[in-house]
Amino acid sequence: MDNNSMNEEKLRQACCEGNLDLAQCLIAAGVDINSHNKINGWTALHWASKRGHIGICKLLCSAGADKSVVNDQQKTPVDVACNKTVHDLLSEDDSTWQRSAEKQGTGNSFVPNYLTNPVFVHSLPPDNVQKQTQTRQISGINMTKEFQPEVGGFLYQPDCVRLVGANKFTPCGFPVHPDELILKVRIASGSNLDFTEMSINRKSKITMEHFKYLLQQHFSESSFKINFIRKMPNTIIQCEQDISRLTDYQEIEVVLAPDEQWKNTLF
Repeated sequence: MDNNSMNEEKLRQACCEGNLDLAQCLIAAGVDINSHNKINGWTALHWASKRGHIGICKLLCSAGADKSVVNDQQKTPVDVACNKTVHDLLSEDDSTWQRSAEKQGTGNSFVPNYLTNPVFVHSLPPDNVQKQTQTRQISGINMTKEFQPEVGGFLYQPDCVRLVGANKFTPCGFPVHPDELILKVRIASGSNLDFTEMSINRKSKITMEHFKYLLQQHFSESSFKINFIRKMPNTIIQCEQDISRLTDYQEIEVVLAPDEQWKNTLF
């Protein structure tokens, strides 16, 4: 099994088990959300629907999961929905719920290994309920995530310092640090079009207001009004989730409110 197939299976497993955090990491890493299991034809959305994980269903749909894809029994994710809440999320046709419910007992008897042999919860240390550190080996990607709901943080959490993106200008690559996320930022339409580097605590949960504040502090100008923030080349950052998906050396452009444009010459 190649790396892509392994990661696709990990995504289906995460969606089956309700591991929203791991599913987000895999999707952010570019894993194909519509990939099929070769034996039963199930996709990640099939499993999330079957197991009733509404949060993961919403995540997959927002990421572009195909609701019409069928498994080897010619069933779509809505056909295997375990409850009406999931069904209604995936289908606008309320009449199909009864027909879907009547078919729940039929189909392929194949059961994946991660359901046949699930993780034994009581084998985990007691303090894992409040805080645990997991190192996930996603093929080709090392991710360490510290689970502290009150803290949050960026999706990509490297476990050590590494070098990435080597080119003719930086033959050794750019350093990626487990504690600091480095962004390249500039003011849109300013007199200086060069980017400057700004570091952010990778473990911290960054709100939109806090992000704007950090940008203002970086440019040593706390009074200017930010109209919107662009992730280059053409994506507007609108919420905390967008911020959490930022990765090292992403280029960021700050667009000022119209009445602040005159200040561009300061930067």
